[in-house]
Amino acid sequence: MPEQCAVSDNLRKKNMTNSNRLNIALPLLSLSLVAAVFYQTIRDTALICWNDDDYSHGLILPLVAAYLIRERVNFTQSGVGERKISLLGLLLLFVGVIITLLADASGLLFVSWLALFVCLSGVVLMSFQRSFALQILPPLLLLFMAKPMPDSLIPKLFGPLQAIAAQLSAKTLEMLNVPVFILGNVIEIPGMRLMVEEACSGMRSVMAIVTVAVIVVLSADLGRFTQIAVLFLSIAVAVVLNLVRVVSTGLLAHFVDPKAATDFFHTFSGMVVFVVALLLLYWIGLFIEKLSRKFSGAASRAKGVAEHE
Repeated sequence: MPEQCAVSDNLRKKNMTNSNRLNIALPLLSLSLVAAVFYQTIRDTALICWNDDDYSHGLILPLVAAYLIRERVNFTQSGVGERKISLLGLLLLFVGVIITLLADASGLLFVSWLALFVCLSGVVLMSFQRSFALQILPPLLLLFMAKPMPDSLIPKLFGPLQAIAAQLSAKTLEMLNVPVFILGNVIEIPGMRLMVEEACSGMRSVMAIVTVAVIVVLSADLGRFTQIAVLFLSIAVAVVLNLVRVVSTGLLAHFVDPKAATDFFHTFSGMVVFVVALLLLYWIGLFIEKLSRKFSGAASRAKGVAEHE
């Protein structure tokens, strides 16, 4: 009898080990399948990020996502062996397949990029316990911001920012004694023409700064109200920082050399804008959160006093 019990225990442990291996292998296999299906989409987007300065922030997003997963996710609660079929996951996979078919028919990269993340969300929800899936999804979905929307939609959505940036930049340069002539989104100064287009007006870079806001929301311990406030304020921060960028370019071109305002300075100023936006939005988030908790505490104390009376 003891020998039979020992054999039974060994078989049970072996079966549990095989089951755990299967439960680990299936999610990895599913994620690998998604990566294989959307390989061309991922490759094309990576090339855009590599070749286009306006989307260069997409190159560091995988590292940021990996860091956030490491910091946010509790891997001891992955739900191995405890998963249930997720109806939401099935729905997302179904919708993702439909969007994938539309992407193949239209040939649009953005549609295929959207389908990738819809399918990825469905696979994650199907592969892991719900609580673990909801921990890991936000950092993964951050990668969507590498190529958030088609270029044709950007002027329509952010066209007013272009006009605001041009007008404010021209007025600021005039105040700094730089001769300015503005026509539409073109600012002319002696020796140089500043095109307040996507790269300098904040139309494309506003998406990079919104991405920064999402990183702040995911990495900092902020309340829901503060998170929403940071996301909305990121647009105002984008306008202000890109105003500084355009004005700096104009001052450098007028008082130093027009050649000095191009090439290295243009790229370097974009990197500075990204870093400054990260620090500024992080500080804004902490400041709003501090005020929010202060007012919340004051309201709670006032309510306690009223109930006591």
